[in-house]
Amino acid sequence: EHFWNFARDSIVFHLEAIDLVDAINSGAWGDWWSSSYGERQVTHAHVKWIALVYWLFGEENPFYFELINSVTWVASVVLIYLSARILFSQNVMVACFATSYLFFPSIILSSTQLLRDPFYVLGICGMIFGWVAIFNKDLKWKGALAIIISFLLLISIREYITPLLWSTFFICTVIFLLMRSIDGLPGLIMLMGISIISYQEGFLKVPAVNFVDNNSSIDETKAKERPKDNKAKESTQSFLGFAQEMWKVAGDDSMTEGFNKLREFKNEGPVLGMALSKFVLLEPIKYDGALGYISYLNKKLAIRLSLVRFGFRIENRYANSILDPNAQFMNIRELIAYLPRALQIGFLSPFPNLWVSRGTETGNLGRMMAGLETLVVYVVLIGFVAVLFMEIQILKSIAPILVFSGIIIILLGYAVPNVGAIYRMRQGFIIPFFMLGVFGLNLIFIKLKSKMSKN
Repeated sequence: EHFWNFARDSIVFHLEAIDLVDAINSGAWGDWWSSSYGERQVTHAHVKWIALVYWLFGEENPFYFELINSVTWVASVVLIYLSARILFSQNVMVACFATSYLFFPSIILSSTQLLRDPFYVLGICGMIFGWVAIFNKDLKWKGALAIIISFLLLISIREYITPLLWSTFFICTVIFLLMRSIDGLPGLIMLMGISIISYQEGFLKVPAVNFVDNNSSIDETKAKERPKDNKAKESTQSFLGFAQEMWKVAGDDSMTEGFNKLREFKNEGPVLGMALSKFVLLEPIKYDGALGYISYLNKKLAIRLSLVRFGFRIENRYANSILDPNAQFMNIRELIAYLPRALQIGFLSPFPNLWVSRGTETGNLGRMMAGLETLVVYVVLIGFVAVLFMEIQILKSIAPILVFSGIIIILLGYAVPNVGAIYRMRQGFIIPFFMLGVFGLNLIFIKLKSKMSKN
């Protein structure tokens, strides 16, 4: 309990796996596969594999799962090494340093538990290798296969990323195909594979949204009273006038009064979160057409991020590493205004003032370890910036992963007010930036060495 103390999530996964062992022992293999056996609702894909390991060894001992964790970690290291060798022209030294992030103590520790994180990291590493390989004429089919397998692994661990992951890969692949940067057949097969997986997950089955009114509780009389000439106004007004109208809708704060009323329940804890959720779900969208999309984003993006942020705030209310606890987002303009802060929090937290303080769960040692790791990341990010100025073309082959990872890291800055949670959830997404940053530091070193030799 001291040297190898489990994270709280590991305890939950361990108990869920015990229930699934009972399913296997009773012959209910279908329930094991669907993770629907026992009193607990199992919603994490890797728990079934924990249960299978327990069943094979005849004992519910988490130590046995290290057989899986060790292979997962080694596979991640190998994939990053191979990706760096291909991307950086067989430079062995840079490739070795590119894998150093996976030797960080926090990565090693999370890789010895029953967490989802090691599999998520493996999925990111597989994606990096896949995109690097699909640009290589000799490895294009291996690259397409690696992307499909890694895509399945990532969304099986966290299915809510499916829309963003699929959209990013689809758009980037179409661009690469039009530019003839990748061969057509492997690219199309890869697109087909990830689209089929996304369809099975339900993402591509989403029905069209009625932007006029999505509140079934509003009677027909009120619906008829709603203005119907929004589309006509959009088509007749000038572009500048329409842009001004869109910006006005993007700053719509019509729900502020409702939010202020609901804040009266702030001492009720989770009750406020439930009230906010109901309030958002019942509020109809007021506009049609393009303005309806902006209003839809106000509701489904800005306010939803506020709800997620509030949920994290309640879950981690006793943590002492909370940032901007009262930040809320009512509309798109407030999201834009908070973007620099979200970038800062997402990429650079924990900040130095937290490196020497005592963590709620990790204590002084955990905070110091996180501080040292963050300091290394700061230095490596300087190298990443150097790549943008010195050899930006090298980003092309892993641009989809950089875009996807960057968006997720920024969203973490918006949705998660707890630094510890951000630090853990960011681990996999920082890998492509770290790998390129190591290459950038090498470029800086070569340039400095060249100048010194001339002098």
